[in-house]
Amino acid sequence: QMQRELTVTLDLETEVLPLSEEQSVLLFQSVRELLMNIVKHAGTTEARIVVAQSDGTLRLTVSDQGAGCDVMTAETRL
Repeated sequence: QMQRELTVTLDLETEVLPLSEEQSVLLFQSVRELLMNIVKHAGTTEARIVVAQSDGTLRLTVSDQGAGCDVMTAETRL
């Protein structure tokens, strides 16, 4: 299996995340899958994760500066 490098910048806008164990596992698995998709498809070696919380809502943003996709083509396949 080929190893690939990915540099991830983590921006935590909150220090404490009051999550249950189940929510923590779901969050971890989701971020892992998003990062794996970046490695496999984006054609970039850098990603950024931003974690913010306000008014009881947790916002997690995973982004990259990769190749992107053709939205029109993706929508016609659905």
